[in-house]
Amino acid sequence: MTLPHSVLEARKNRPVPQAPERQPLALPARLGRAMKKHPQIIATIQWSMVVFYLCFLLIPAVSFSEKTGDVFPSNLQALSILVFWGIGWPLIILSSTLFGRLWCGVFCPEGTLTETVSRYGQHRFIPRWIRWPKWPILTWFFYTLSLFLSGASHNYYATVILLGGITLAALLTGFLYGNGRRIWCMYLCPANMALSFLAKLSLFYFRVDQHKWQNSPKVSEYPVCAPLIPIKQMNSASACHACGRCSGYREAVELTYRAPGAEILSNPLPTVSTLQVLTLLFGMPGLVFFVFFLDRLREAYGLITGLPARLGLLAAGTLLLGVLAWFFICLASRTLLSRTLSWQALSLGLIPLASVSLFLTPASQALAFAFPTTWDSEKLSLFRLPFLVASLCSSLWLGWRLICRGNRPNHYLAMLFYSVIPCGFAALWAIAGFYL
Repeated sequence: MTLPHSVLEARKNRPVPQAPERQPLALPARLGRAMKKHPQIIATIQWSMVVFYLCFLLIPAVSFSEKTGDVFPSNLQALSILVFWGIGWPLIILSSTLFGRLWCGVFCPEGTLTETVSRYGQHRFIPRWIRWPKWPILTWFFYTLSLFLSGASHNYYATVILLGGITLAALLTGFLYGNGRRIWCMYLCPANMALSFLAKLSLFYFRVDQHKWQNSPKVSEYPVCAPLIPIKQMNSASACHACGRCSGYREAVELTYRAPGAEILSNPLPTVSTLQVLTLLFGMPGLVFFVFFLDRLREAYGLITGLPARLGLLAAGTLLLGVLAWFFICLASRTLLSRTLSWQALSLGLIPLASVSLFLTPASQALAFAFPTTWDSEKLSLFRLPFLVASLCSSLWLGWRLICRGNRPNHYLAMLFYSVIPCGFAALWAIAGFYL
């Protein structure tokens, strides 16, 4: 049967359906794809950081440089302390608040070493004691106490013992249990807890689009995730090391930008355990401030030099400040007369203040040690002031945004109770810096 000429012409002129055009990738997504496409560049950066780290850690131990004046650090040991605690540690904190845990995935020398050693180690099964969820909290307290009680931020040999011990522990863990993964970083790293909190503030993170994941064809090759994260369920920047290996996987994982504090202010609110929040309240602003306070008393007046007395006062002061912070957070949460905002979620608004307090003390001590005549107490106080003001404003803004969600009643009174904590910590830092 022959079709009419008009029907044939209509079929001939009918447009051929085309596949939908792919939208061009945004700049952050292109950068994430580039990280995956060029692993040799990432490896070069990683091993350069390893060489840099080992040189500044070990070479000053055999150097006997003479004092060169006030423009430069007096010797290589002072320069090493300045690099580690006056420059490196603040940059780690700052990078974590901007780019997530990019330091862990690309720059951290311990992460590179433990992952490399794990490929040639014994590949043992990860024991249950390593996977104990409270290890990050305990190692953070141990690391903080060791850092300040040993004086590592102004003592080169204490720095070598502390950082060298961490590096050896990371190598041993990777050799025994690594299996090509970063077991040390996932479960035992002392900075894991602090950096996971700071990553919640990051402006860039690897987002997993669940809709694209479900609709994309299955891929046989699964990306190697060094910190053992189930990529499909990843909805936070806290655990992701931002290494870029999963970028573009199933067209659903992309590096993207988000507004400041978006994860803390997300809907629904992020879930965080009570133990983690108590670590934030007791172990970051409170513990670090009291270490700074006792060091200032010891340096300025020669008081409290014995280790038992310092430990006792440190425990009492940390407990006092932590309990006060917990009390006012709970009071602010209960004042709202609403169960939708728990005190655990409201506590996350204090992360900016905690992040600044983490590096102010070691950075100040490293600067004073490297430039003893240039950086006096007054200049160090002025150096800390803008960081304190910025962190105070950020914590107040996050708290206000959390409290005002959903037109909750009594939000002004709740904000008043909440403000006591960041304002109180900032005032204590300022008073201790200027008057001690």
